[in-house]
Amino acid sequence: MLAAQAFGAVAGIVLGIVLPHDPVVLIVTATVVGMLAGMLGVIGPAATATAVMAVIGLAFGQFAGLPLPWWQQGAWYLAGTFVVAIAGVSPWILQRWRLNQHVAATASKPSTTRSSFSERSRASFRVVTTPDAIRTGIRLALCMAIATATVVALREPDHSYWLPLTVAVVVRPEYGSVFVRTVNRVVGTIIGATVAALVLLVLPASWPIAVAAALAIGFAVFAAPKLYALSVIGITASALLSASIGTPDPVFPLIRLLDTLLGCTIAVVFGYLLWPGSSIHLTSRQSNVPVEPVEPS
Repeated sequence: MLAAQAFGAVAGIVLGIVLPHDPVVLIVTATVVGMLAGMLGVIGPAATATAVMAVIGLAFGQFAGLPLPWWQQGAWYLAGTFVVAIAGVSPWILQRWRLNQHVAATASKPSTTRSSFSERSRASFRVVTTPDAIRTGIRLALCMAIATATVVALREPDHSYWLPLTVAVVVRPEYGSVFVRTVNRVVGTIIGATVAALVLLVLPASWPIAVAAALAIGFAVFAAPKLYALSVIGITASALLSASIGTPDPVFPLIRLLDTLLGCTIAVVFGYLLWPGSSIHLTSRQSNVPVEPVEPS
């Protein structure tokens, strides 16, 4: 999952930076990437992680306006992924003796026959080209095109990536997107932005905000199995606080809150309410596709 997220994010960041920042190019690129991401995201959890982070990375590359060149931004993302990977691998190292026992106990059992790479590739291609997958791609492409056009029309593009980012997170490229989870994302993101604004009002710069960001993402992981909306609160607060470690600005989360509200409005109206044939699903339509893959931070 980490490798899939990293690949999608770095590819999106690089593409968003190197392509011309002409308004037409920005909108067309977001539309094409959204279409491909929506179609690929229906294959499974890893493909969904790649698709979601590709759309988010593209929005960041197009509108974040960082002075770093593309290769440095990609390298920093990979460095962050490596840190997360260490945290994920550490428990496996500590419990390796249990894994060795399990391997030894099952070594004599006959292995099941695995399908060849070509067979798996053909199966994935059939999934991507199904009518539902194409509809999913068109839906995400439409929402990303409207979000990107809104950013270009309303303000200078620098630092406006939060609006298309919100649309990408709300309109997830899975089968049977669950409307209840969408509401949880909307509410959690709004509360998280408000929490971040309040924290920036009372805490000084640098380490206190860094600690608050770490606590927020820890809260997201802790709350995820209990209530998804709570985990979104932690994810949003951590992302906003992390962006304010060097230069805290209490207004920054409030601006992001407005972007979130506008992004959620675009996602819900065009991705659900006005989307032809859409309905409010309380469960996934496909039992073999997870209802909620790992949420990218």
